[in-house]
Amino acid sequence: NLDGSLGDIDMAAVFTYKTRDAIRFNEDLDNFIGFQNIGGSDLVVEQSEDFERTGAELRFTSPTGRTVSWLFGIDWQDLTSDVATINSGVTNVAPLREQATRSDLSTDHYVSYSAFGSLVFALSPEFTVAVEGRVQRDEREFDFERVDRAPTPTNTSIAPLTLENSETRFTPGATAKWEFG
Repeated sequence: NLDGSLGDIDMAAVFTYKTRDAIRFNEDLDNFIGFQNIGGSDLVVEQSEDFERTGAELRFTSPTGRTVSWLFGIDWQDLTSDVATINSGVTNVAPLREQATRSDLSTDHYVSYSAFGSLVFALSPEFTVAVEGRVQRDEREFDFERVDRAPTPTNTSIAPLTLENSETRFTPGATAKWEFG
């Protein structure tokens, strides 16, 4: 984090970075789905995730104690999560065979950025009026694929698909404040 001044303007910068690589081995899938010791079932699942988040925010503010004060800022965040779920094992229960031989692979990517600001008018020592707003853009892409490693008697594979969504929105606000005393 950085704090400082640019002449009569205060500035703050905040940066973030987070990463996580995780994996679970030999989870008891047949017990989890309620088929433990049924039809010779011995199903396990392994799941891994690679996660990364990066972000930054920059804020500029007016000096305190003035009749009109203001704040202006921008921020950005980028997040990616790759998840692989791989099932394996044996079973004599036909509906569970697809469970035992499939893998789910997904990537979730999210980007968000915004600009925000506020103006505060001190109309008297007891009464202030403020207006504020934020414009934010969110973009998300989700990729998914299911692979059935033994596609008989039923193929439960799902061809690679991509879902995308984006949205821009404006959030305004206004307040009036009276201090008694």
